[in-house]
Amino acid sequence: MLVCAFYFLQVCCGVPVMRWLDPEQKLPRVVRWAAVPVVGLTVTGYVALVLALLIRSLSLAIALTALGAAVAITGWGWHGKCWRTGAWRRVRPALAAAAGHAARPTTWGVVLVLAIAAALSVQVLLPEKIFVQAVFVGWGDTALHLGLIEHFAVVQPFSLEHPFFASHPLSYPFFIDFLSGVYRRLGASTLLAFHLPTLTFLCCGLLLLYQCYRRLVTRRGLALLCLVLALFGAGLGWIWLGRDLQAAYQGGGSSAVLELLRAPPHEYTHLDVRTSGLPAGAETANNIMWIVPVVSFLTHQRAFTIGLALAVLVLLGAIFYRGTPRLARYGLLAGMLPLAHGHTFIALAIMFGGLLLAQPRASYVRFGLVTVVVAAPSLAYLWSAMHGGGQPFIQWWWGWMTCTHRNHWFACDVPADVGTDTSVLWFWTKNFGGVLWAWLAAVAAMLWVRARGHARQVFPLVVPSLLLFAAPNLLRFQPWEFDNNKIFFWWWIIALAIIGQAVALMQKRWCRVVVIAGLAVVVLPAGVMDVSARISRYTANHATYVGESEVLAAAWIRQSLPPDARIASAPTSNNFIPMLTGRAIALGYEGWLWSEGANFAPRRAAIEALARGEIGPACAQGITHVMVDADFTSKFAVDAEALAKVTTSLWRQTTDNGATREILSLGCPP
Repeated sequence: MLVCAFYFLQVCCGVPVMRWLDPEQKLPRVVRWAAVPVVGLTVTGYVALVLALLIRSLSLAIALTALGAAVAITGWGWHGKCWRTGAWRRVRPALAAAAGHAARPTTWGVVLVLAIAAALSVQVLLPEKIFVQAVFVGWGDTALHLGLIEHFAVVQPFSLEHPFFASHPLSYPFFIDFLSGVYRRLGASTLLAFHLPTLTFLCCGLLLLYQCYRRLVTRRGLALLCLVLALFGAGLGWIWLGRDLQAAYQGGGSSAVLELLRAPPHEYTHLDVRTSGLPAGAETANNIMWIVPVVSFLTHQRAFTIGLALAVLVLLGAIFYRGTPRLARYGLLAGMLPLAHGHTFIALAIMFGGLLLAQPRASYVRFGLVTVVVAAPSLAYLWSAMHGGGQPFIQWWWGWMTCTHRNHWFACDVPADVGTDTSVLWFWTKNFGGVLWAWLAAVAAMLWVRARGHARQVFPLVVPSLLLFAAPNLLRFQPWEFDNNKIFFWWWIIALAIIGQAVALMQKRWCRVVVIAGLAVVVLPAGVMDVSARISRYTANHATYVGESEVLAAAWIRQSLPPDARIASAPTSNNFIPMLTGRAIALGYEGWLWSEGANFAPRRAAIEALARGEIGPACAQGITHVMVDADFTSKFAVDAEALAKVTTSLWRQTTDNGATREILSLGCPP
């Protein structure tokens, strides 16, 4: 009940914020409706975060935020004469207009796209008898988000301590997990707290993206096509799908083909051996890793949903308020992106830098200044949190995932690693396929005809699209170069807008039909195959994070250990301590920490020394307890006798597989 009330207040708070952002009501009504939940949850969430950091209490911060939201909504309604003049009667004609839109085929197409994306998003985390299930072991990042959510919900006093790297500041864009932590603190279940903000930002963000295409492309059908290609498009993985179908037909005829379509042997947008997240851990060594966007970005990467919604709303503001001082107001939203999704903030900076180069306007400069001022505290915090990592966070790196560069930023390693390419052009073609070449053709066409009419809205996007493609091919923006795909996604979005406008400019209808059909045939098969395989196996291929023994151990930890306990345990991706108790662990999954630029070598050395019975380094690192189980023993080669001499046993259990789990207290001096 409290969750519903607070969520309702958040959404309602978005109404006055949108009236401030859109004072002239230039944005279409459907854009304003979709933007209200986005800005409502974002603004109130940031208010709650700032208050929680100031007063060190999340519960009190939530109460003050709710009170402030109620006062703001009431004050806006009275000041704006909404209650006194019957302005709410506008709802009726708005509903009538919505009913008119519902009769259009494109509307139903957008609804279908939103439904598929929402279903895939929910599929990532499903109910299970003991706790929850997550799709595929390799997509284990959901465990990271669950740990962050539970940590925010229970940490007292409130702080931004890293739950997977205790005593260090959190260096991961955490805002959507903070929102879920707020709902969890208010009594929401794990599933509701996880899915509520994700689905809100996902559905509103995709609707805003369609409306953005609608303004740039001008034709509803083309805007819907751009949306479909943006979410379900991929590279040339269909070539390998065709080979598999041919082999199946030769081996077993039509029945074998149908069986392959029912249960594909591969993910055809993820044919590589260098990244994980696959049912078998790896695929074929074809170096195709532009995973169909609706799966890669909008399901497993839940922070991307808020990044998408905020960034597209900012782009819509730039479309309708370009050249006016009021565009600067959208800098408030852009400045909130660093803590929400860092790569989207970088992409938005590149886009507006390109817009400024293409069309120098004072409004873009003012927008940039407001963005920098609002983002400065977040950027300063993230910089300090990432400072001292094991390697440079941003580095020269040519060709994204074409090959590895251990010795030179441009030249590929010799001998070449398995699953890499020597030709960057072939790598781009395999991964981006028809969109890459159609984009290049559209850019050439735009430069040649110097587009007229509505095309002028798209022509300035040519420069940002070129920069968005060049930047992640020249620089590595995170220690794991694969994460550059989060910037490529925005090139993909803008490129499709340019392609759509180029198609709209074609005078002859048959030319448009041929180009659209060609794009669909080349861009969609691999992505549609992977999405349909996910949907058809909706409840299959799930991995249960915890068992009954973990639930019992978590219950003991919640009852017996203080919220600020720092526990040394096995650095596995499915560690139950953060997920079920919210307590911080000394060293979590090292792959996550490495990708955040953290220098965890001293912490690992301290835990290794503790396993040998040397308590000093662990105490210096702030560790208060240690959980010894089979995973911890295998990771750190525990000397049980030596460890027992320097610790006190607090609790012991036999796990589901017959092993022993024991929680020990360190006798560190005060």
